Amino acid sequence: VRMQAQAYIEVNFALPTLDTEAVAQHCRDSKRYLQAAFAAHDATVNAVIREARLQHCRARLRQPGSAGLSITSIAIEAGFNDLPYFCRAYRARFGVAPTADRLGLRHDSSRARSAKRQHIADVLM
Repeated sequence: VRMQAQAYIEVNFALPTLDTEAVAQHCRDSKRYLQAAFAAHDATVNAVIREARLQHCRARLRQPGSAGLSITSIAIEAGFNDLPYFCRAYRARFGVAPTADRLGLRHDSSRARSAKRQHIADVLM
């Protein structure tokens, strides 16, 4: 069920209403069963959704063709509906603010990334 859920998340991460319940309904399983399937891999459904959204935003911010798009519009496009939350999550995940990342003011973010966040990213791969 985890693989089916991950595939669904990868395709539908931009839906602002995507959450554990929506994924469970799609997979025709209970929320608890789905949560247990992800917990067995030290992840949560919401963390995987957030990671997919953040990865999309990072790719868009770094695309030269997206320079005309605001950070807000990129965050909304990825399913975030709260800009301050998006900025905090982005900085926590990548160790740099979205604006700085867009401008190329990057640094080694491996120290800023916790082992659990890295594991969630590995689960997505």
